[in-house]
Amino acid sequence: MKVDRVLQGVQGHLVNAANGVIICACGDCDQERNYTAYLADTVHGRMHRLQLNGGPLSISPSSPLHLDRDDCGAEVPVGVAMRTNIRGAVELKKIQSLVLVAHVPCGAADTAGMSVDEVLSALVAAKIELSERYAATLGVKVACFLHVEWTMLGIERRPSTYFVSRERTLRWLAAPPPVHVSHQSREFPTYVGS
Repeated sequence: MKVDRVLQGVQGHLVNAANGVIICACGDCDQERNYTAYLADTVHGRMHRLQLNGGPLSISPSSPLHLDRDDCGAEVPVGVAMRTNIRGAVELKKIQSLVLVAHVPCGAADTAGMSVDEVLSALVAAKIELSERYAATLGVKVACFLHVEWTMLGIERRPSTYFVSRERTLRWLAAPPPVHVSHQSREFPTYVGS
């Protein structure tokens, strides 16, 4: 994915964040500090945080995280709650730069059986949904990021946060390269060119 530039280095100029950012992310207490500290240093220090389990992965109605069950068993659209909280934050804080952050591994995504490709698909679908709803009416601009906790995947490497290209992700998802089993671990498949 890095070779195909689906995942790119984070550069502050990729997000026009003159007034700060609204960050929509998962509230994972073990990973959230890593990516928010990094994004605060590279994108903007003024962050209005909106966090639910899975964060932006719940926004698209096609995502397995869009609906959850209430205590009584009734389905509730948590993605709608996240989306309307984003709209409210834009209106209250006058911040039009929205940052969507997914992370792997993510407990909510794992529970739903989502692969990394499905996480990226839900992330990009959330960007499309929010852009279509709020770009014209509220002037919202949306950027996507993926945070990877490599050690939690069994790979000795420092955590990394990547900018996710919408166009390249859609191309990747339409025609992913064939899977190869890594020579290091049979549990974590790698792709040709990764």
